[in-house]
Parts: sequence; structure tokens; C-alpha cells
Amino acid sequence: MAPALEIMTDGPLGGAAFNNEFGRPNLLGYFRSFELPEGADLVRAYDKPIMLAGGLGAIDRIQVEKIPLQAGDAVIVLGGPAMLIGLGGGAQRQGGQAQAGGEESVAFHG
Repeated sequence: MAPALEIMTDGPLGGAAFNNEFGRPNLLGYFRSFELPEGADLVRAYDKPIMLAGGLGAIDRIQVEKIPLQAGDAVIVLGGPAMLIGLGGGAQRQGGQAQAGGEESVAFHG
């Protein structure tokens, strides 16, 4: 079992690796771990410590709302196979459908 301090310091790094690396400073949250020795040869514990973490950020007021697009504006979609949440990929991949070329079918919705 990882010590509590290790969960607090290393846990947020693993959480940030699943999404973007910009949210690393986790300033808020809590963690829970449990290990109870019962006798010489029995230990009861959570198999995996639970950690919930959050952070604080700052944004300029001018960047809070989107500027309306005009006809002819270029739209850049950032992301890839690991960042399809909100781009239509998660729901589209659940069925495991493949195109004729053998690649998974992923639909991007506007």
C-alpha cells in the first residue's frame, strides 16, 4: 500500500496523464486509503487507494465566451485517438464497427 504522502504527491500526476498536462497543480481534494492488520497473517485493505483531486485555474475575461464564427473562418480541431471525448468518438467506437479498410469508424459531429 502506498503511504498517504505518496498518494497525495504522485496521484495527481497520474490523473493528469489521462487528459491534458495543463491541470497538474492539484490544490484541492481528498484521498482515502485503508489498511488494517488483523493478526499475524491477515491484512484487510482497499486494493487500490481512492483519490479525488481538483485544481484552480485562471482565465482572462475576454476568453470566457466564444466569438461567433463568420463564413470562411478556419476551424482547427485539436485532439486525436486519445482525446475524442466530446468529439463524437467515444459513442461511435462502442460498437466496434470497422470500415472496409479495417480502421475504426469515427464520426466527428459539428
